[in-house]
Amino acid sequence: MSDIYASLAFGIGLVFVGGYLIRWQAVMWRSHRTDPGLEEREMRHFRRQYFRRMLVSALLILLGIMIPAGDAVMTWLGNNVPAADDQILQKRYQAMFAGYWIIVLLITLWIVLLAAVDWLSTRVFVRKTRVALSTLARQRRELEAEVDRLRGRHRNGSS
Repeated sequence: MSDIYASLAFGIGLVFVGGYLIRWQAVMWRSHRTDPGLEEREMRHFRRQYFRRMLVSALLILLGIMIPAGDAVMTWLGNNVPAADDQILQKRYQAMFAGYWIIVLLITLWIVLLAAVDWLSTRVFVRKTRVALSTLARQRRELEAEVDRLRGRHRNGSS
């Protein structure tokens, strides 16, 4: 019986974490969406990021429901197993049980995959942003050097 409470506590925790992440991501998306200084490349990145993260949050909530539900059904079936002579019914229960937990594992794998894609996407975005900032800094230094050169020419009385 304590296993049911553990899975229920874990499931409730996942539901709360998923709900909090949905709320937090909605706030972040609202701030990105209303930022007039973002370029189209940045907007595309944040739009895709928002979709991925909302999907992960929703899947966490789904897992938070499926884990205790599966545990409760498993416990109920354990207490109400049909007679041992009904082999076909027992095999059906076992197949349904295995199928259910395979789906739970596939959803978990999907969450991990989406998290990895989000991490990689953010890493690539930051790298491109750093390259762009480095290019701008180099151009700024070149322009400042040109301004200094032109000011030096002007002070010397030539041109």
